Amino acid sequence: MSYAQRPPTCVGCPAYEAGVSYVPGVGPATARYALVGQGPGEVEAHSHRPFCGPSGWKLDLWLTKAGLNRHQAWVDNVIRCQLPKNRTPKASELAWCTRAHLWPSLLQLDNLELIVPIGVPAMKALMGPKASERTAGTLTTVEVPKWTQF
Repeated sequence: MSYAQRPPTCVGCPAYEAGVSYVPGVGPATARYALVGQGPGEVEAHSHRPFCGPSGWKLDLWLTKAGLNRHQAWVDNVIRCQLPKNRTPKASELAWCTRAHLWPSLLQLDNLELIVPIGVPAMKALMGPKASERTAGTLTTVEVPKWTQF
């Protein structure tokens, strides 16, 4: 995907020059839960769909074991482009993409009750500095950022 095919909200992002492709979130507008990962891998970057490669196969297995269906969820990432060598996003990249893409996508979901961050970068994007490997697996209330409120 060329720079011209990325949304205007990507211009100015710290990852704009390094990132490859653009992978938007997907799911029904009626989704009650959202699954949010770190960012697209190579398969996702080529298909422009989140969690459709090896990580998606693992996610589908987890959801099946939990009796849940991926097609009832909003599936997204905190970073919308594939970073070089699938490196961990920098704080500035997380902040930009979360503000420009993730929160606007989540706020359009009127029935959203639960956001499940998958991995520490997703936890940090949604929970801030209190997120860590130690807090993984705990239930935390997340405040919608004030800048998203009108």
